[in-house]
Amino acid sequence: MGSGAKPAAGVLRHFDGRGQLLGSTGAQSQFKGHDQMNRLFAGFLVATKDRVGWYSSIHGAGNYVEFSTQTMKPEEYPGLPKLSANGLVVGFALTESGKAFVSFEDHAAPAAPSATYHHRRVYMFDRPTSSWVPVQAPAIAGEQEPHLLGSSGEQIVLRGANSYSFVDFKP
Repeated sequence: MGSGAKPAAGVLRHFDGRGQLLGSTGAQSQFKGHDQMNRLFAGFLVATKDRVGWYSSIHGAGNYVEFSTQTMKPEEYPGLPKLSANGLVVGFALTESGKAFVSFEDHAAPAAPSATYHHRRVYMFDRPTSSWVPVQAPAIAGEQEPHLLGSSGEQIVLRGANSYSFVDFKP
């Protein structure tokens, strides 16, 4: 932190249409050390009309934090467990009703060919069990494992080979 930094000041800030600060969260002082600083620069931050979702990985283990724009109170949830030594989360989406999705890419090829191995997978956060469950993303324009790009309303946006698709997953 620079000399002008205020350790208690919130890193995430909510402003109204006139630029007036409505609230903030995430004190700067909690982001000391390499792992916590990495969360600020290597994660995904998305917003809907009433919440902000922040997904980040620290050494393979994920962390999901969600804030209501009304209270700016953070709710912390587990992220994906470390699924592979050579994998990483490459996408995050949050729908208007609060369904959260991540996409994971595994860069370690299996030792032997396997019908169950998937290079790219999409997971949806299951709030009652506080866990991430795999969902079957549809093939798009021949792409069997499409990329998760974001969301629009209640649908997530996936990209296949030169094509986009809007998909609504029911919990």
